[in-house]
Amino acid sequence: MKKLVFYILSLLFIDSVFGQADDCSDAINICTNANFQVDPNGFGDIDELEGSISNPNSNPASSNGGCLLQGELNSTWMIINVASSGTLEFTIGTPIPFGGCLDWIMWPYTINTCSQILNNQLAPIRCNWNANCQNFTGIATPLPAGGLAGDFEPELNVTAGQQFLLCLSNYSSQTTNLPLNFAGSSSVSCNTVLPVSINSTSICPGQSTTLTATVSGATSYLWSPGGQTTPSITVSPGSTTTYTCTVNGTSPNGGTATGTGTGTVTILSANNPACGCTITASNSGPVCVGNTFNLSATSLTNGSYDWTLNGVSIGSTQNINNIPSTNVGSYTFNLTGTDGAGNVCTSTTTVIVNPLPNVFAGAEVDVCLGNSVTLMGSGAITYQWTGGIQNGVSFTPSTNNVYAVTGTDANGCINTDEVGVNMLFAQMPSISPSITLGCVPSTVIFTNNNPLTQNCLWNFGNGVSEIGCNSQTILYNQMGCYDVTLTQTDNQGCDTTVMYNDLICIEDVTAEFYVNPGTIGPGNSTVNFYNDTIPLSVYTERFIKSICL
Repeated sequence: MKKLVFYILSLLFIDSVFGQADDCSDAINICTNANFQVDPNGFGDIDELEGSISNPNSNPASSNGGCLLQGELNSTWMIINVASSGTLEFTIGTPIPFGGCLDWIMWPYTINTCSQILNNQLAPIRCNWNANCQNFTGIATPLPAGGLAGDFEPELNVTAGQQFLLCLSNYSSQTTNLPLNFAGSSSVSCNTVLPVSINSTSICPGQSTTLTATVSGATSYLWSPGGQTTPSITVSPGSTTTYTCTVNGTSPNGGTATGTGTGTVTILSANNPACGCTITASNSGPVCVGNTFNLSATSLTNGSYDWTLNGVSIGSTQNINNIPSTNVGSYTFNLTGTDGAGNVCTSTTTVIVNPLPNVFAGAEVDVCLGNSVTLMGSGAITYQWTGGIQNGVSFTPSTNNVYAVTGTDANGCINTDEVGVNMLFAQMPSISPSITLGCVPSTVIFTNNNPLTQNCLWNFGNGVSEIGCNSQTILYNQMGCYDVTLTQTDNQGCDTTVMYNDLICIEDVTAEFYVNPGTIGPGNSTVNFYNDTIPLSVYTERFIKSICL
């Protein structure tokens, strides 16, 4: 349908010429965000688009259709001038369903572009065969509101000073003004742009510097601030200042062009090394007494150095390392530096020498075998003990040992101390009963054979307990064997308990005997006595006697 309309319009308007930009040579600069009139008919004086290189059937940047597939129809030629680098985006028209077909093609623009297009030598970088004909097209990423993918091409990366030639085909022969709006991160100019580069620099207070506007084809210069009209200016600002130069001249493609550039003069601090002799002394302290420290100086160009302490020189190099700290205190070192230009500058640095912490591991410890002990360091903040023990945590030693503790204070200074742990072996209880075997009732005297005991607890096995380390007298009035237990604390403070199993046995005895024969006569003059005591023990044994009559 679009092709049929094309042929009808071409028959009606092919001999008519409308507008002032219907040929490549008539192309006009397009201002940003403005309306422009499009040609409603005709091919112009020259039909430039006849070849497949300058007007291909395939799209150079997207999967959309080719370029101006019906050629240069009702064309309007425009020049886009890039004023700043970035991404170029634009829209032509407004979205109106079935509002009109707007086809376009775009090439890089130079003074030779028109002849290259006419001779089919220059390929386009963007084009669009308007697929939806809704009077809305252009370059945009992402699509603008109301835009359709078939009507738009992806954004283009551009640099300041570039120019592009745009040929718009008014396929639907509209008699109208179309809005042209630019987007993206670049900016465009209504005039040809001359790229201007200006150097930026840094100077010390009171110094001057030269700024130069580098541009091709410039015929006039105007600087601000200052109003100078030369390519280079010499300035001496009192504070950091940005200068702008506006340039007029001839563009590489002919005609007048305008450009602007900026350069900044930064004023350095008076203490900046570039502004004279400035030196800074520093040290690696604070340091703990007995350790070493370093002195350091910032660098001077072709410089020399002199370090002193209390007026006495201690070195002539930029840095001095491994200086011993023998005494606690605060020490100020003076540094004098001289640069290659003879400038003299000075600085000081103070080294703090901190004392070592007074670490104390504690008094020597005596501990009974099997008991626990707790070691606690003092005089520092953190502690590390040898032997795998922890500060303030109890443990049970098994042998005599010496434990060392390393303490670190808030300044990171370290000191050590040690403490001995001595093992004590408890004295074993020893008792002597007056008897170990007796009859009901029996009194037993228990004697404590260890005179060095301090605390004693007796348990005599018959329900009787006594406290005291002296001899104990106990009555056993029931038969049986009894365990006797003694728990004692010796003169070292060690506790020991010993149980004597079945130490005391008490028996209940029934005395009885009989004789045989039971009568005495001429024929039996001997009588035997037999012990029948229960139980029969050595202490109840009786002699068997023979009685002769």
